[in-house]
Amino acid sequence: MKTPNKQKNRWIVYLNSPSRSADRLDRFLEILESYTPWVEYRRGRTAYLEFEEGRGEEDHPLEIIGRLRKDLDGLGIPVSFGIGSTKLLARAAAGLTDPGESLWILPQGEEDLIQGLSVELWPGLYPKTISQLLHLGIRRVGELARIDPFWVKRVWGDRGLVMREQARGFDPRPVTRRVPSLELTPLLPQPRLFPPQGKTEKLKVLSHLAAFLRDKYGETAAKYSLE
Repeated sequence: MKTPNKQKNRWIVYLNSPSRSADRLDRFLEILESYTPWVEYRRGRTAYLEFEEGRGEEDHPLEIIGRLRKDLDGLGIPVSFGIGSTKLLARAAAGLTDPGESLWILPQGEEDLIQGLSVELWPGLYPKTISQLLHLGIRRVGELARIDPFWVKRVWGDRGLVMREQARGFDPRPVTRRVPSLELTPLLPQPRLFPPQGKTEKLKVLSHLAAFLRDKYGETAAKYSLE
């Protein structure tokens, strides 16, 4: 698959709609592609878009989003837009908006957003993973960056290391052109978050991690129930 040239400054949009209908999907995708060739369709009415940073007033992110919103309004689709320099930031921004609104995370606000974002709003995590983070006293995304990689990998495998990098503010995932066939638009599989190990072993690892957190940050740092 092709990926955009990363030598130039680009910004990413996560477009989200509560509508999951496939009606007029062809026109929906046609509108998106009229703005940028870098359309990574997800499912329903969600997609990542990537734009090259322009110089003119008409290339300003909010100007482009304004025009795109008007085009999609013509289809009767309520859309929220999140704008950021990475996929994580763009999707997190969309999750913080109300339907039909836009939120742009400016570069100077990126670190504060990551540090303060509730894990309950962490894009892409399963509810089970969020529950585990909360039980371990990890309530903000940025807090995971302070946990030793050894423990993170023991609990969540390689996916955990990706999570930790995101908590440090790194998300190198590019927008990859993915426009589905109109005849068949299957749901994309979710990434596997846990290594293939038994429940008993997982509970044992979580218990050790909780003990590590209490020892390092105090008794209130992690209260994990094994029940």
